[in-house]
Amino acid sequence: MPAEATVPGANGKIVFASDRSGAGFEIFVMNPDGSAVTQLTTNTAGDLEPSWSPDGSKIAFASDRDTDYEIYVMNADGTAVTQLTFNSASDNEPCWSPDGEKIVFVSDRDGDDEIYTMRTDGTGLNQLTVNDKSDRQPCWSPDGSKIVFSSNRDGDYETYVMNADGTAVTQLTFNSASDNEPCWSPDGAKIVFASDRSGAGFEIFVMNPDGSAVTQLTTNTAGDLEPSWSPDGSKIVFNSNRDGDNEIYVMNSDGTGLNQLTINNVVIDQQPAWQPVVTTPPPTQIVVRFSTVPAGTGTIIFNSTSYADGSSVTARQGTYSLRANPAVGYVFLSWETVGSVFVSDPTLSLTTCIVYGSGTIRMMQEQEQTPTPPTETPPTTPPPTETTTPPWTTSPPPTETPPQRLCVIATAAYGSPLAPEVVYMRHVRDNMIASNEAGRTLVNGWNLFYYLWSPPVAQFVATNHPLQPVARVLLVPLVGVVHVTAYIYDLATPVSAAFASVTAFTLAAILAAAIYVATPSLVIRSILSVRAKRARVRPEP
Repeated sequence: MPAEATVPGANGKIVFASDRSGAGFEIFVMNPDGSAVTQLTTNTAGDLEPSWSPDGSKIAFASDRDTDYEIYVMNADGTAVTQLTFNSASDNEPCWSPDGEKIVFVSDRDGDDEIYTMRTDGTGLNQLTVNDKSDRQPCWSPDGSKIVFSSNRDGDYETYVMNADGTAVTQLTFNSASDNEPCWSPDGAKIVFASDRSGAGFEIFVMNPDGSAVTQLTTNTAGDLEPSWSPDGSKIVFNSNRDGDNEIYVMNSDGTGLNQLTINNVVIDQQPAWQPVVTTPPPTQIVVRFSTVPAGTGTIIFNSTSYADGSSVTARQGTYSLRANPAVGYVFLSWETVGSVFVSDPTLSLTTCIVYGSGTIRMMQEQEQTPTPPTETPPTTPPPTETTTPPWTTSPPPTETPPQRLCVIATAAYGSPLAPEVVYMRHVRDNMIASNEAGRTLVNGWNLFYYLWSPPVAQFVATNHPLQPVARVLLVPLVGVVHVTAYIYDLATPVSAAFASVTAFTLAAILAAAIYVATPSLVIRSILSVRAKRARVRPEP
């Protein structure tokens, strides 16, 4: 499972190789403080050089369990071990790309150590370096654009950097010592490496990505090797034999705060790597507020619960039922919204509400208009003998009905925004396609176009009842298109939600155009063509 940060700046577990089991090197993990050491692999071969996937869910490593070293990958708990490379050469030192799509590694399959990349399933092999020297210890830059590595191509091991495709190789260090095991900091600002340039054994150094500002972090007569950054960049874990055998240590990124994590006699603990932490940001709280005009009159029934003026509720993105409950003596006029809330049909007292984010739903009301009979004035002249209609029986002028934003699908064809077909279409539109910024942009653009022509057509269908079943039949293919759209969205979601929304929306547009535009056009064209042919062959009188 990916590591979860429990506090700001928390780091995941540390994986390392050790021969403490007595049966060769195995892969172990432990907490950042050295506690809870757990063995992940168990076999008589050598399992070495573990590397975390960027989400902390998998570990790549090298093993000679098939007699020569190959690259393997397993889950973070040691299960599901899968072999990625198969050859008689030695493949080792794997390192996962930041996007999780590739693994860079070292192989001597061409006769000397070169750097290669492959996909995480072992396919797509690509050789990056080609020379008769040894290129080793590759590590990706945080943005995945470059790879830092060590090479003895100038006679001793120096640190180099190249583009991720193997081009533009640049030497960063220049000295007669050995500079090894470079590792890029999580923010890309530094490269840590091991070097014996001090003359007293290998020490840990850091430098800028261009090779400048080299700074020594450790100073002792032992060997400090294999540095690796913590995911938050605040610490460096490394291997040292300063207590007589190889143990795992950790220090702050400036060399202070040294702490020994493993304490074993005789055995070797080496090649530590820190588990990347998957930090899940807290979900943005969506608050829907309710307002009535006039203030304090009536209630709003949102998702079957009544809310008074000034109240609010925490909700998730989605579609909810909405019903007006005006105060006594008032009549419902319309809905108004502010923020990331959308009422499907603002003119209906019973409708649906789509919640994208926080916002306000306002119920507009007015007092009921009741005709008041005029006060009778005694006549000053005798009433005419003709029978007259009392003035108070005259019908009052009709009150104007607010313009309705009718919908062809909900209002005209199915007669209700809560019809199953309508609810499903809105679910696909609002909870799937419009679940991200790219999808919302597409849906908003569609709504602008749709409501240019939908209200007059819906009004015509609604006032001509025989047309309603015809409209439903015509919408049957559209319901099928929506089902296909939902299926495509689910298939594309693993790539990204935005990609899924754009792909599904585009497919829906193409299918709808083919059904409602292209097909009728072809039929009309065929009919006209047949008529034209008949006209040409008609005999002259």
